[in-house]
Amino acid sequence: MKFVASIVAALAIGAVSCRVLPDGSEHASPGGLSTEALALLRPYLKELIAASNAEFDDRGVFLGASPHRRTADRLFDELLGSESRPGDEAIAYLLFIYTGEHPGEELICEAARRGKVMVPLIEQFSARLPKTGLEPYPKFVLGSGTLAPEALSRIASGERCEPYD
Repeated sequence: MKFVASIVAALAIGAVSCRVLPDGSEHASPGGLSTEALALLRPYLKELIAASNAEFDDRGVFLGASPHRRTADRLFDELLGSESRPGDEAIAYLLFIYTGEHPGEELICEAARRGKVMVPLIEQFSARLPKTGLEPYPKFVLGSGTLAPEALSRIASGERCEPYD
């Protein structure tokens, strides 16, 4: 019964309403995220939100590092290393979330490295950001809207970033 309630709740928020694509992957309703992309994103976003909530007060004053930050950083690195369509979706999605200054630059670089395959995803998410089921996001996680245009510009120009150490 608990499982059925979870599925009903997920359908109600739009996190799950899948169809199978020709390549065999499941994809949420048009404009949504695949179940595989959600599986990459949700654990990271949960830790990012927990870290942000613990590290900042309501005015944005830094209170100190949270243990959630280390987990979020590890999950972010795993997400960047996901060389797949769901990984592409996750990278494109995160261009609209504030992940931090350095991670934001890494997202732009990774989108540029992945190239033109990212353009339709970024444009699709620019028009309507899919739901993850974790909304509404705290104000310190909401993106500024500057990463996606920068990523599109770098993709169009063929510009690549220097690797980070």
